[in-house]
Amino acid sequence: MYMKSMSWVSIIALVPAVFLVSSTNYRIALEFIVCWAAASIIIQALRARKYEWAATFLVIALVFNPIVPVTVSDNYFRWLDIACIGIFVASLFYLKVMPRPSVISIALPRAR
Repeated sequence: MYMKSMSWVSIIALVPAVFLVSSTNYRIALEFIVCWAAASIIIQALRARKYEWAATFLVIALVFNPIVPVTVSDNYFRWLDIACIGIFVASLFYLKVMPRPSVISIALPRAR
């Protein structure tokens, strides 16, 4: 559920960046959002043993890293946005994370 929410937040943040002329402040906020979402999905993909998805989102996290930003032209940045939207949408459909099993309590006696 958390992974899907992060994907949707990234998609919603990336769509205006494709169609509108973005300011520097919006670009920095976009980098934080997309990097955070990609890092969250990396963790979920590693737990599900989907290493190709983890590697894909690692590249996205590195490209949209707000600490050490990658400087590219606005036209190239729009193509990156479109590619990232496609990857986030694909992850919604193809990356299924198994729910974590609940911990069995040793404090409660077993029923006989």
